[in-house]
Amino acid sequence: LDLSGNELGDAGIRLLCSCLKENKSITTLDVSSNNIGPKGLAYLASWIKGSTVISTLIAQNNNFAPGAHSKKPPTKKSLKEALRAATEFGEALGVNKSLRVLRLGGNHFGPMLSAALLESLPAAANTLEEFAYENNDLCGTRAGADFDSTALRHVAVALESGGISTLRLAGNFIQSQGVKMLVGADPECAGSLDGLLSIDISRNFIDAAGLEALCTHLAKDSVVVTLDISFNIFESTRPITQLLTAGGASNLSHLHLNNNRLGGSDQVADFAALLEVAGASKSISTLNISGCDLGVDNASGLVNLCKKVRPQFETLHVETNPRLTIENAIAMIGSLAHNDCPLRSFRISAPSGDHHPLLKAVTTMLDANHTISDVTCAFGMSVAEEPEVQMIQQLLLLNGMHLRQ
Repeated sequence: LDLSGNELGDAGIRLLCSCLKENKSITTLDVSSNNIGPKGLAYLASWIKGSTVISTLIAQNNNFAPGAHSKKPPTKKSLKEALRAATEFGEALGVNKSLRVLRLGGNHFGPMLSAALLESLPAAANTLEEFAYENNDLCGTRAGADFDSTALRHVAVALESGGISTLRLAGNFIQSQGVKMLVGADPECAGSLDGLLSIDISRNFIDAAGLEALCTHLAKDSVVVTLDISFNIFESTRPITQLLTAGGASNLSHLHLNNNRLGGSDQVADFAALLEVAGASKSISTLNISGCDLGVDNASGLVNLCKKVRPQFETLHVETNPRLTIENAIAMIGSLAHNDCPLRSFRISAPSGDHHPLLKAVTTMLDANHTISDVTCAFGMSVAEEPEVQMIQQLLLLNGMHLRQ
């Protein structure tokens, strides 16, 4: 039942939960973006505490935390009400045995409410399979001195003892200290990511120390398939290269490194080594290195990657790297101009300059390559009417039809 974006508010949620108490057929409920406050969260808690059929609850982008979406500071009364509701919801999680998917992203609960709400997460983790808690300020509201580990400890314990396979914690100011807790590298917190198939800890101000702890942990026989560590602040890719060569992350297929500081002049050799290992990997099918400040020094490694990718490698995204030149882009595209190339999606932002040679290179590549059905070069409107653009669109359509046969 998808009721997202309907301005239900607390009154609407109260009526809905009252009706759902007798319902035995609805297993999925989405009440995201409904302007639901702490009272509504308490109504949801009361309902899921007694439900034996709900398996997926999605309640993202609401107003459970007073003041989260307002410039006015919350009152003591509103904070007390929110804390009571968060506690009740947490208790309900510990009791419910049917919930498999819980998505609470974008509510900006903050450390205090998160600690109350997640205290019983370890008990729920025995049945919970997906836990999504993005953009909730789990460890604070800024990177630095106000790091609060209380709520994250509940998550770490749940991961160490439970059956959660999908974890989404983007945008929670976890930082490297929090990563160490999640992987059990903190002596005061026993965490583990061993059973996770999908991990998203993007946008968390994770630096080199956190990346090292994460990769060291995952190298020990992890089963992770998707790893998103984009929009952090690490610069060296050496720990990731070591992870891919260690053999422990042999199932890792989708790797998102975009918007990290990987293009520094002192990181060229390490980045080239990563591309070499990723291209030779038997498992990597997606590599996102967009927005990493890559430049001319990285171009040869990128061209070699395009030449050598293995059959399962299907997606390469390199957009928003303005220091790459037109010549670099043409060289990369030219290395894909053969029918043995397995890539299906290739994206690069067109550098400034004359785009006609780049258009010609894309046309030539698609004429020779029958697997790529998604090419993005972000040319802009200035070339929209060029005849090569129409030819590219036709070739992409033919490739898409070829792949579906």
